Amino acid sequence: MPEQNSEEVDKMIQNETTETTELSNENTVSTEKEIKTYKCATLGVFGSSKHIRIDSNEVKPVGKNEIAIDVQACGINFHDIMTRQGLIEQTMKPPFVLGSECTGIISEVGEKVTTYKVGDPVVILLENGAWSERLVLPVVEKVNANQSSSTTTPPNEETEATESVEITVKSIILPRPKTLDVNKAAIIGFAYIPAYILIHNILNIRPGEIVLVQSAGGGVGTAVGQLLKLIPNVTLIGVASKVKHEKLADIYDVLLEPDQDCVTEIKKLYPNGIHAILDCISGPDTNKLYGILKPLGKHVIYGKRNYFLAYDYIIFLFSSN
Repeated sequence: MPEQNSEEVDKMIQNETTETTELSNENTVSTEKEIKTYKCATLGVFGSSKHIRIDSNEVKPVGKNEIAIDVQACGINFHDIMTRQGLIEQTMKPPFVLGSECTGIISEVGEKVTTYKVGDPVVILLENGAWSERLVLPVVEKVNANQSSSTTTPPNEETEATESVEITVKSIILPRPKTLDVNKAAIIGFAYIPAYILIHNILNIRPGEIVLVQSAGGGVGTAVGQLLKLIPNVTLIGVASKVKHEKLADIYDVLLEPDQDCVTEIKKLYPNGIHAILDCISGPDTNKLYGILKPLGKHVIYGKRNYFLAYDYIIFLFSSN
């Protein structure tokens, strides 16, 4: 047997060790299964925004009657803020994922779901859970927009997408027009749907009418103004903080500030009265507003901001302490 020096022996041992390590690594890669995760914004306890944390959850396959959505953008609205503070009665207790509106692309479809397909853009409205990179929602039934949500109807290929919605457990899935910007789609649900209902289903605003909108600079207030501008010759009076007047100038004909005597100012401008009031403030000034309405004018209260801020918030702080 030929004699080998110590350097050659050391080199042979090193090569064998390297080959063994590489083989071991290959076996490890082939046997270990990669776990996919997604991130979400979780509320730990009711209170300030400091109680929101970012969690990672494992991606799980969809069920037979479920769809998965890869979320592209989320909205934040007054409902989300009040939910975080514990001012809205909840069926869930923290920790839970926040968020009530988002938009995204369907990435998976259960084998029994026929209405949707992978790649469909959608807008999602939820009670909670929208602030997540991935959503898995059960698709329960399809109903016609003109029927009660409890009525189940079979899919109809001749029915346009805009005439029906998918009703799921505590969620609404709406088709998103491909031309609609993602960021706009994420906030359209909780602002523009209520605005449309208030204008056309409740108030039935007609051309030439005069309308007062409280909190005109908020999400619904802005949406109301934009939609009312589509009705010919409607005069819009908005109440909003001074810093928002510049952005609202193209929408509202008259802008007032909350600390002004709005009733007196409106009576000066329109001594014969106005046709409708959209009031999300409520509170002590509500009765005064009746004095600026025309006969058979309409005053719709669709929120109680002052009530929540002045009463429930104090009760919440007291109970928390």
